[in-house]
Amino acid sequence: NGSVAQWVKFGNSLKLRMGMILADSDNTKAKSTVESAAADLTKLITVNADNSRFPYISAPPNNNPISANLNPLFSSREDFVIAGAIVNEMNGKSDPRRPFYYTEVTPGNYVGGNYGFSNAYANFSHVSAKIIAPTFEALLMDASEVNFLLAEAVERGYTIPSGTAETHYNNAITQSILYWGGTA
Repeated sequence: NGSVAQWVKFGNSLKLRMGMILADSDNTKAKSTVESAAADLTKLITVNADNSRFPYISAPPNNNPISANLNPLFSSREDFVIAGAIVNEMNGKSDPRRPFYYTEVTPGNYVGGNYGFSNAYANFSHVSAKIIAPTFEALLMDASEVNFLLAEAVERGYTIPSGTAETHYNNAITQSILYWGGTA
């Protein structure tokens, strides 16, 4: 909608991502690219209000493609359950994003299936109503990713104007939880 400042944040955040992609193959180029992109942290997507989003509408063919495949309004698929590897990890940490990611098998109980095996659909958690909503947006670049990239850049010894790797990492987790509907 014509916000040059938002496009600058998206462009610098994308440049940061591209620089970090190069980190293991051309560290010199990666370092200069990352440091250029992150020279002014106010010109990066570091809070959810600045996320680069792609909106969908509520009806095909321009609705959320996950919705098109998994929402009972548009599909009769019952062959997709959440993998136990991620559910078990999140359960072990009492991750507050679980109700926004998955359905409950019983109240407060998220259960993942065995990846790559046949799983009885009714016995396992599925993708949440939030994710399969026809209008659920796509994120092109978000604050949690940018903060994770900044944390990695600091760990690699790149010059970032402020913040430790721990600070950027914690900001990433906080932004993710807030985006999904949790609280600080």
